[in-house]
Amino acid sequence: MNEVRIISGMYRGRKLRFDAVADLRPTLGRVRETLFSWLDGDIAKARVLDLYAGTGALAFEALSRGAASATLIESNPTAVRSLRRNAALLDLPPDRCRIQQLSVERYLRRAVHGRFDLIFVDPPFALAGAGAPALLRRLNRDWLAEQGLIYLELPRHHAEEVRDALASAGVVVHRDKVFGDCRVLLLRAAAGASPPG
Repeated sequence: MNEVRIISGMYRGRKLRFDAVADLRPTLGRVRETLFSWLDGDIAKARVLDLYAGTGALAFEALSRGAASATLIESNPTAVRSLRRNAALLDLPPDRCRIQQLSVERYLRRAVHGRFDLIFVDPPFALAGAGAPALLRRLNRDWLAEQGLIYLELPRHHAEEVRDALASAGVVVHRDKVFGDCRVLLLRAAAGASPPG
């Protein structure tokens, strides 16, 4: 079993244990600390969508810090079992923590869209890169609430090409930082962009 620790909030210090899964990369503690420092003031009562949820470290941290609800999307059945086990360990009710076992592509094809205040996008590095602008465009148009934020984690060598394409996705960089071989971006809808339809 591997584990990550919740940094702050009502579940501070609690350990999330998860089974080893190929390509599963928990977001590093120092990255989570930076991200949630950036998000201070935007977490309370937020509706969160965690795509490629993996260990769920981002969603569970958000719930610990007062997010109203989190929807976690993960296709790997072993990872999903760990997510459900950790949600039960934290005694999170299903209306506050929804875990769905399906691909991000299938989830986003649903006819009924939600609107989320905060969307985490942390795909396996093998999937990150070229498809990110199209995914961000879709999220901004169909899934992001007004004034919402998107967190994007990418391998450092893909980040510049993605950054160059962000304008076409209707988003702008609010925060940006490099941690070793990954780059993390916090994005907002561009001013003057068409409102979500």
